[in-house]
Amino acid sequence: MLVAAADSQTDDDLANEVRLFRTSFRELLYQFLIHTLDTKRGDLVDKLARNDVLSSGERQRIKAQKLTSVRANSLMMIMRLKSAEKFDIFLTILGEIGQQSVANVVRHAVHSIGQTGRNPIHISNSKIALFYDNYWFVYRGSTIVQQRFTYHGTIIVVPL
Repeated sequence: MLVAAADSQTDDDLANEVRLFRTSFRELLYQFLIHTLDTKRGDLVDKLARNDVLSSGERQRIKAQKLTSVRANSLMMIMRLKSAEKFDIFLTILGEIGQQSVANVVRHAVHSIGQTGRNPIHISNSKIALFYDNYWFVYRGSTIVQQRFTYHGTIIVVPL
């Protein structure tokens, strides 16, 4: 019975399973990072800007956030849109400022599934929405293209 099920699996089924796994893995790493990052430690955001990982506008938007959780989420939303090279610099800087264990977890996870050489949290769609507290923001790339007041009590990131 198991052999028959395996034989009936199409290439499309397999491609869908791989796509689902990659999406789940990407979201798992994203959630891990926003919950473990310490954006205040070692001046992370400033150091990323000095190393050309973040633009001055991105730096200002992140630093303007009052809540640490929103600051971490803003940083990671921007990092989702960065190249593999910039993401690797981000992980290196984490190690330099005393967050090596966070960088190690990400590198080990990425290596264990054979996804090295990529930004593991990158979203292929260039438009995402962030809902937080009473506001929602739509980003195209790392630029806010819409911002509205609404009522939400949690952070939700939605690829559009």
